[in-house]
Amino acid sequence: MNEFFEVNKNKLRIQFLLLLGFLAVFMTVKMVSEFDQFSKISLEILIRVSAAFLVAFTWLMVFFTGIGYFRFRRTKKILENPAFEMLLTVGFKKIYATTGKWFHKEPSLKAIFRNYPVKLEIEGWTARLIIDFNIDNFTKAQMATLKEIFGNRNIQYDWLGVALVYVPSRCKKLFPNDVLNELNQLINFLETEKLIPWVEE
Repeated sequence: MNEFFEVNKNKLRIQFLLLLGFLAVFMTVKMVSEFDQFSKISLEILIRVSAAFLVAFTWLMVFFTGIGYFRFRRTKKILENPAFEMLLTVGFKKIYATTGKWFHKEPSLKAIFRNYPVKLEIEGWTARLIIDFNIDNFTKAQMATLKEIFGNRNIQYDWLGVALVYVPSRCKKLFPNDVLNELNQLINFLETEKLIPWVEE
């Protein structure tokens, strides 16, 4: 739990400051209502609208923080699989990334492995080991070969390469060296086919 709050402290701080801002606006409106500068009906509407905004924002903040926390826990639990932890022994580093500015950061693994950019990302309960390479010369026949090697559902196209896919049922059957062995097997294929690593310019 502490790890989630430590990693996301900046985003949570901004949310808290916004909450204080809404509270300050509400209190200001409440204080203004003590004076007879506006009609009673206008002030009552203003107070109710301010209170509604304050309550709605508070609930939204709690709701999205709760979702972020449970996603973080789920991702962390998947990464604790010994087959994924094994990647940390060959140069992978744990990083914390977000899929958008409104989302909380979650853990993932990343490395340059045998010259190829590789990252392990979690989507729902599915782990995806993504290998980036120059796909300009990557053919459908080569993808068909990879599907024969790894299984039709265990590999898929990604934006800049391919991803080995580990659904929950497959994760339960993994031995500690399985993911590393499959990664080496995939990179052996890429090297044989002269599919060079993708390099960010």
